[in-house]
Amino acid sequence: MENLHEGIHIGNGGLCQKICDAPDVYHIRVPYPNITTDSTNSYAICDGGECLVVDTGAFSEEGLAVFLEALELIGANLESTSFFLTHLHKDHAGLVDRVVPPNRPLYAGKRDFELNEERAVPGFKNLILDRFVSEGIPEEEARVYAAYEDHEGKEHFEGKDLHLIEPGDELHVGAYTLQVVDTAGHTPGHLSLLEPKSGLFFGGDHILFVVSPVLELHPSASGIMDSYLRTLGTVANMDISLLCHSHGPLVPEWRDRTLHLIRHHEKRLAEVKGYVDGRPGITGEQIVKSIKFSVDTSNWMAIKPALRWCIVSESFVILDCLVERGDIVRRVDEQGLRRYTPNK
Repeated sequence: MENLHEGIHIGNGGLCQKICDAPDVYHIRVPYPNITTDSTNSYAICDGGECLVVDTGAFSEEGLAVFLEALELIGANLESTSFFLTHLHKDHAGLVDRVVPPNRPLYAGKRDFELNEERAVPGFKNLILDRFVSEGIPEEEARVYAAYEDHEGKEHFEGKDLHLIEPGDELHVGAYTLQVVDTAGHTPGHLSLLEPKSGLFFGGDHILFVVSPVLELHPSASGIMDSYLRTLGTVANMDISLLCHSHGPLVPEWRDRTLHLIRHHEKRLAEVKGYVDGRPGITGEQIVKSIKFSVDTSNWMAIKPALRWCIVSESFVILDCLVERGDIVRRVDEQGLRRYTPNK
């Protein structure tokens, strides 16, 4: 199995590589093309004949084949493997119904699972649609964004030995104990795992290098941006040897990236407050078109709909944060449009 330290390429875009010897930890790259990346990084932590898989990757026949071949390479038996999901997006939980045996523990965040159940309630998408329209997004365009639900529905987990966990809980693999860490932001209940002996931190989409993680807009969740800034600050002060994140190659400069993300979002908050200060009464839609994103927004409709949805959703998370902090005021005009003014 020595060649796994160099990594073995599997299928079309897959990879299995050993990244730690105590405990044995394997990086499994499960192919999945999306907006900015072509795969999801899953991890298998093994000791004493037991394994814990961190995220399964997205469903595809190719992804399923890569995942199962990787487990065979490392000698992981599904009947002695447990599963942990950092969050419930499809590119992290998409293979659950195909690979998780009904009698094996499946760990997921309590907060995210509760919010996910709300998505099954009739009329949920109308809440999202109403929010977009009230910010000034044309209804036809808003319907496109409201259709972007990339979570696995609760039926995806039926028949599984599901355990809902929270920050402070512990998971065990052989002789090792992993600490469940609050990394809210990308989703309101996003969780990560720290293995303190090796210093490996399994961070999901909390901190990424290939893109700034999108912060999820949810009607029932408040404090999204400030939660993210808080958890970034917590992680920045942790003793971590390697950030095992979910998209892109593993690189050592995790602390620099974490501090960069804090500065990036604080700068973005100040930028949006400046727009409101300079144009009292501005709508959310006008703010979206004003923010200087890395993608050129001058030809708005030429941007892929999924990317537009990310931009719009995060812009409204920023506005929510400024309102919650008391930096700006949100009022609804006679047409039902939300308008923003300085809090003077």
